[in-house]
Amino acid sequence: MQKNLSELAALYFEEKIKIASKINLHNILELYKSVLKAYKNDSHVFILGNGGSASIAEGFAVDLRTHPFVAEDKSVTTNTRRLKVISLTESSGLLTGISNDIGFQEVFTEQMKNFSRNDNNNSDLLICLSGSGNSLNVISAIQFAKANSITTSCISGRGGGKAAELVDIS
Repeated sequence: MQKNLSELAALYFEEKIKIASKINLHNILELYKSVLKAYKNDSHVFILGNGGSASIAEGFAVDLRTHPFVAEDKSVTTNTRRLKVISLTESSGLLTGISNDIGFQEVFTEQMKNFSRNDNNNSDLLICLSGSGNSLNVISAIQFAKANSITTSCISGRGGGKAAELVDIS
């Protein structure tokens, strides 16, 4: 049994190394620049995902909201202006209400309508986290964002799906 566990652990890390080797560093830099642009222009950063990606989106939003300008010691904080980060997965009441009344496909788009103004301040940013890049609610949010001059990005697996074809940064 011990050998099998060692083999499983080795396989796990081999898979992670393979995934990491495919990361496009140029796209990471472009996403960073987009986040910085949103900060400089006091714009919104929307983050979304489904399932496990929703949990990751919420954790990412927490980090961007509370720790964007701190060193390793996250217990030290500053009074520096923070990013306007909106996780579109945090409210179960909102998610289920929109899903029930309008449809799950629009669960993210309807929330973005509360903040997006399409006022030529095209510094807002949408960050999608998706396992496949094919979920209809993710695609709908990307389409809404693009129609409203919001920079779009998707961090996904399995080639990125339809989302990779639509977004500005994938």
